[in-house]
Amino acid sequence: MVKTIFTLLDSIQFYFDALLRFGFYNSYKLVRLIKKKTEVVRWKLLKYNNENNNRHLPSC
Repeated sequence: MVKTIFTLLDSIQFYFDALLRFGFYNSYKLVRLIKKKTEVVRWKLLKYNNENNNRHLPSC
């Protein structure tokens, strides 16, 4: 599930990178905002996933 979300975030970022390359500079601020938000979501998911994985480990 989390891996699917990471793949989706990667494709969203790739799409907006392509928009920038093909000359949509008017929407540059919007693209930067969306990319920043996807990075925040990715970081939170990674943190959540790590916390859940660590919960199942036996404490030493």
